[in-house]
Amino acid sequence: MGAVMRNVVLGILLSLLSPGLVLAQDGYDHHVAFDNSLADGSVYYSHGDVLAPSEFELVDGKLPVETRHFVSPPNGIGLKWRSTSTGDWSVSLQFQTRYASSTFVGKNLYLWCYSEEGLSLADSPALFLLDSDGHGTPAIPLLDSVKTLPAGQWVRLRIPFDSFVGIMKDTQEQRFDSSRLSRMFIRQRLDDNKPHTLYLDEITVGDDVVGIMSLPHTPEGLAGKGYDRHIDLTWSATNDSNVQYYKIYRSFDGKTFAPLTTQRAGRTRYEDFLGESGKKAFYKISAVTTTYVESEPSQAISAATRAMSDDELLTMVQEAGFRYTGKPHTQTREWPSRFCQATKISWRWVLPASESWPW
Repeated sequence: MGAVMRNVVLGILLSLLSPGLVLAQDGYDHHVAFDNSLADGSVYYSHGDVLAPSEFELVDGKLPVETRHFVSPPNGIGLKWRSTSTGDWSVSLQFQTRYASSTFVGKNLYLWCYSEEGLSLADSPALFLLDSDGHGTPAIPLLDSVKTLPAGQWVRLRIPFDSFVGIMKDTQEQRFDSSRLSRMFIRQRLDDNKPHTLYLDEITVGDDVVGIMSLPHTPEGLAGKGYDRHIDLTWSATNDSNVQYYKIYRSFDGKTFAPLTTQRAGRTRYEDFLGESGKKAFYKISAVTTTYVESEPSQAISAATRAMSDDELLTMVQEAGFRYTGKPHTQTREWPSRFCQATKISWRWVLPASESWPW
């Protein structure tokens, strides 16, 4: 198999393993609005506007992805601004993108915030929300619930939806529906002409939870299998309904482990793409609850990528297809290779019995 065709095969595998293809809804979708940005550089489902001389750091008109400060790896959101009396800025983060029919369950909005230098209520920007029908809330100070954000410390804000009340306490009926939360807006509030930095992560919707502070059980059965350019990690599912996600750590020397990523509860597989053959990595995994209590990490395991034959690569893609569809029903199709019309590729693929080929 030539290099071009090999890359096509790996591209098919990447598409099958893409989180965006998983269509089933679960409790995670009803509570987690933002966990991590899939794109590097900027948060794809975001937007920002700045009117000079106020300043706000954007990347291609979107919120910057922050890779040094986060609650759940591998990233969070960075806000850097300077507000002036004759300027303005506003940024938004869109939530209703994964499932058009998804609904959020809970009376509170939660978000983690971090500031290296600290942030006071007077210096905090304003926050307001929009639902999928276009109904919004009044704007309130972002730090209204805590008054002060201490320096160098992650703080989880709890903001009840019924706390979004305007200064004049408008008597008109509130039409905003928190179950259909679609966008979160943060905008300029105090024009102090000073630079400020704030990091955000793990934006969720939920109710008050009491008493779930005990350590969850450490995940068991962590194993790794090396392929041409990636490591396939698997582990046993936890029976703890309070676990929100698994946290995966990686090391290349077996000694220094760093947070790599998370995988939502209910899923027990992750593919770590190392980008080359002959590379060894070590892994640990922990469980994190809905109140962000983390278990002890598992014992470390190791795995290495390796060069694979053409047959092994095709088998790898078929296995990925089987895991995606989940049904042992097969169909076979044959079509000319786009790279060489004289060569035909015979492909045995796994499809649910209820589905058929679109051609």
